[in-house]
Amino acid sequence: MNEELGNINESFRRALCELIEVCEEQRINIHTLYKVVANKKVAPMIRGVGNEYDVFDLLRLQGIGVRKDEEKDTDLYIMLKNRTELKGEVKQGKKDSLRITSEGVYVKIKCMRSRTSGEKRSKQRAAILNIDPALYKVHSDQYRTTNFDIVLANIENTYINLELDDAEREFLELIGADKDRKAVWYWASSKDLISTSKHRCCQRRNCDKNCGFIPHYPEIFFKKGTVNPELPWKRVFAKRPIT
Repeated sequence: MNEELGNINESFRRALCELIEVCEEQRINIHTLYKVVANKKVAPMIRGVGNEYDVFDLLRLQGIGVRKDEEKDTDLYIMLKNRTELKGEVKQGKKDSLRITSEGVYVKIKCMRSRTSGEKRSKQRAAILNIDPALYKVHSDQYRTTNFDIVLANIENTYINLELDDAEREFLELIGADKDRKAVWYWASSKDLISTSKHRCCQRRNCDKNCGFIPHYPEIFFKKGTVNPELPWKRVFAKRPIT
């Protein structure tokens, strides 16, 4: 197999050799791997993990200090100029959530845990946060500001592999997402996403909407005809990105 790869780009050859090695370790048939990756249930998960590495490389190319720690439950760490380190969480847009109205464009970001906590775990986490265990149990698949400092959101998942109408294509062209993958990345501080207002309401039953948890689907809003979103969201790769 390695002899067959001799004439291709060296970095690509190295990556392909590593892929072959992983497939052998995991008992995955390399010849049918493309079918696994193309599976509609699997592809979004692979894309989600891939996004962590994509934004890591893009940030690094922009001269922003960034590191990953595979041993910790944090997607990446970003070093600011004052040497403060921020915990970053990488999230995707909700499938088919690109919505265009007379006011502008709304995009939902999927921002939740992959699983809920059991009774024992809920009590432990509630104690750490110093909140009522019953409150935590209701929100056990949601995040608080103590989990991470910023959310880095990729909006591609809201429209990828979908049939787009003219207005949707026009919006993607306006923000540059049709030509530049850096244009699909946005960020917001976690403290600006918690449920405190009508624009960021927690949708849980028995919640007073001022719970301090981040809603499952915080929205990015672009006023009609504008390239940049409304606060608290900002473009990651603007002239002055994360500072």
